[in-house]
Amino acid sequence: MTVPTGDAVWTACWAAWKAKADYREDIEQHAREREPLHRWILASRPPESARWRVLEVGCGTAIDACVIAEDPQAFVVGSDRDAGAIVVAQRIAASFVHRPHFLVDDAAALSFPDATFDLVFSQGFLEHFRDPLPYLREQVRVLKPSGYLIIDVPQTFAGFGLYSLRKQWKIHRGTWPWGWETQYSYPALRRLGASVGLVSCGVAGYGFDGLLNLFANPHVMIDKHRWLGRWPLAQVFKRWYLRSLRDPNERVWRWVCSHWGHWLLICLVVRFRKTSACA
Repeated sequence: MTVPTGDAVWTACWAAWKAKADYREDIEQHAREREPLHRWILASRPPESARWRVLEVGCGTAIDACVIAEDPQAFVVGSDRDAGAIVVAQRIAASFVHRPHFLVDDAAALSFPDATFDLVFSQGFLEHFRDPLPYLREQVRVLKPSGYLIIDVPQTFAGFGLYSLRKQWKIHRGTWPWGWETQYSYPALRRLGASVGLVSCGVAGYGFDGLLNLFANPHVMIDKHRWLGRWPLAQVFKRWYLRSLRDPNERVWRWVCSHWGHWLLICLVVRFRKTSACA
């Protein structure tokens, strides 16, 4: 199979999404997996304002924007440069009571005045640019003074670094389905934010990979891998795990994720605050 590159990656991606007849499973899975991101966004709501304005840059399917728009006091905008993405986003939004507003827009030259939004966020966006600064500066520009900017990107040390190594090898071979991308450690992303005057004020991580997923969710991995599910001892372990070990194991991993998730898990979420020193 030939993996598309450049803009062809996203043309193929949105064509596949538009071919779907039902988005319910995607919405449920997405909302469940990205709960840490949504929690940070909702925690950034201005307490003094009855109405707050939110922008998702590079919104893609815009499921995150749709989840946030369920807050009736949120005015949410989803922007993407690809018209195909906006078509998909509008279809997905039809499943929600409160819907974002969508537009095709250039993330390097956003069509909004300065200081328009209380919060700007992106997920799976910034890592696709070899020079992210023009896009980051635009997000800062449209952010109100003391507003929040939340960035969600792949984390360098995910799965003890094995996830990033596998991804970069696939990019080198041209078999990674999302084209070129990089990854960030928490210190690197914090420095990037500081270069445009942003101050880090919160961090989280989410998304298990490989061995960590086996430790955190063994019952899921047994069901996911048919060869493992056919092994009788694995089914015995699964029944014992669900009966006796699941609750304490999940408590342990919740603690690990809350303290070390930004060093171990696939996605890194950093919340920044805009300051008067912002460019």
